[in-house]
Parts: sequence; structure tokens; C-alpha cells
Amino acid sequence: MMKADKTNKRVYIILVILFVVYSVIVFVVPGNKNSVFWLSYLFVVVAIAVQLYIFRLSFRKEGSVKSKFYGFPIAQIGVVYLAVQLVLSTVFMLLASAVSPWIPVVLYVFLLGVAGIGLITADIMRDEIVALDQKLEKDVSFMRNLQSKVNVLTSQCVEGELCAAMEKFAENLRYSDPVSSEVIKDIEQELSACVDELQKAVIDNDTVGAISLCRRAEVTLMERNRLCKLNKHHHSHI
Repeated sequence: MMKADKTNKRVYIILVILFVVYSVIVFVVPGNKNSVFWLSYLFVVVAIAVQLYIFRLSFRKEGSVKSKFYGFPIAQIGVVYLAVQLVLSTVFMLLASAVSPWIPVVLYVFLLGVAGIGLITADIMRDEIVALDQKLEKDVSFMRNLQSKVNVLTSQCVEGELCAAMEKFAENLRYSDPVSSEVIKDIEQELSACVDELQKAVIDNDTVGAISLCRRAEVTLMERNRLCKLNKHHHSHI
């Protein structure tokens, strides 16, 4: 929280410095301070002020680390908008005596509209990507946890036949499809229950029972993998 507050203050300071420097320059340089000048200056002020909202939108406090990372394209849109607005405003200030007010106004409003649409679109895409990442992380958590549990069990085995069976099962588990789904929920529950029984047998030094359970878990894993392939094949033909 303290780090975020420091970052916010630095951004505010940069924007204030930019505003002061730009204001001093445009007012010190001789030129016609007509309606075109003031409209151009007003839209620069708006562009600088909008950066505060864009920064909060890009790196919102309640967001996750991934959400903040995906906020960089949003911040980039804001920076590009500000840079283009500064250039346009400066050009029209220099041409203030030769340009009708409606020309810069139309360009400024158009630029603001394009930036607004870009920000909204980027924010929607950010939310979608974060949601997909979270879903994928949740989908693969079951197999990761199962692999971790089986790897620990394999390291605890000391009997030859059981060790061979456990190592084979652990390897097949490692190369299995990591993504879970509702379609294979039942078989995964069965696989999890089988591994729990296997864990108990290993802890109880029941070698015969552990070997039997390991083979049963192997068969269950094969069935899970078969269902995974069928499910993917089905979706690819929809």
C-alpha cells in the first residue's frame, strides 16, 4: 500500500511539472492569444487531468498483480493521447491567427473520443484476459496438487516393485493433460480418492496394498486422459 501511494505521488508530481512547464512556455512565447489559443490550452489541461483517471484505471489498487501488469497497454494509450494532444495544441497555438476555431475543436474532440474508446476497449480486454488466466490457474490446480502429492509418495518408497510402479505412475501423471473440466469431474474425484488410499497404504507400509492401489490409480488416470481427449475432440468439431 505504501509503495502504491509513493507511485501515485510521483505520477501526480510529474503531471504537475508537465502542466507548469507547458503553461510557462506557451504564455511566455509571443503569439496571438485568441480563441484558438485558449481552446488548445484547455484541451491540454483536460488531457493532463485525464491522465490521473487513466493511471488509476490502469493500476487500480483492488486489482491483482496480473491485472496491474495488463494495465500497461491502458496507460500507454493515455500517454500517446497526451503526447498527440500536446503536439496538436502547440501547432494550432503557433497558427492561431490563421486557423478557424472549429478546426482544432473538431480534431481535439475526435482525438479525445478515439482515446476514450481505446481505453474502454483495452480495459475490457484486460478484464477478459485476467479472468481467463484465473480460470486456467484454477483448472490446472487439481493436477498440480496431485502431482505434488504423488511425487512426495514416490520419494518415500523403499521397496523395489512399489518404487517402480510409483515412478511409472508419477511420470504418466506428469505428462497427462493438466486442464480439468466439469466433464471429467467424477473421474478426477475417483482418481483423487485412489491417491488418498495409496498415500495411506504407503504410510502404513502396506506394500501389497500400495502396489494394487497404484495400478488402480494408473487405470483411472488412463480413463481420465481418454475422457480429456474425447472432450477436446468434441469441442473441436462444434
